[in-house]
Amino acid sequence: MGNKIGDTRMNSPPLYRVVMWVDYASLLACIIFLHNYRFAIPYVSLLESFGGIISLVGIILIILAHNELPKEHGEPKKITKLATKGIYSKIRHPVYSGFILINFGLSLIFTNYVMFALSILLTPLWYIVSKYEEKFLMKKFGKQYMNYVKRVKWRFFPKVF
Repeated sequence: MGNKIGDTRMNSPPLYRVVMWVDYASLLACIIFLHNYRFAIPYVSLLESFGGIISLVGIILIILAHNELPKEHGEPKKITKLATKGIYSKIRHPVYSGFILINFGLSLIFTNYVMFALSILLTPLWYIVSKYEEKFLMKKFGKQYMNYVKRVKWRFFPKVF
């Protein structure tokens, strides 16, 4: 079995796996149970279109990130090289950015306040996971990672955060 996007069987940090499963489960539950309940958000078709675009950008970010990652990134202890090219030259955590965008995009597609609230609640969890990952990378790569952080200032979204 190869490393697949979202494959949590890999030797990922436990916090990452927990946040990933909470993210998947909560959004899936909203899609299954709440997709028929539209809470009177006006201009639904415009919001759905915007949500689709946001989700598509999130999917593209994840694909671009996984194309740049060395194969050993599935198992953090085996990482021998930092991913610093491509999308990683603009933002430090494009996979997490992708999940954040997909969450918000889906909440707009399904025009659902509960899903939107879950997206807001999950975003700080992705931030915590990114901090945990950065501590690990700082220990593993030291000055090389510190220079990367100085060069690539944006954690999730360029010129925003």
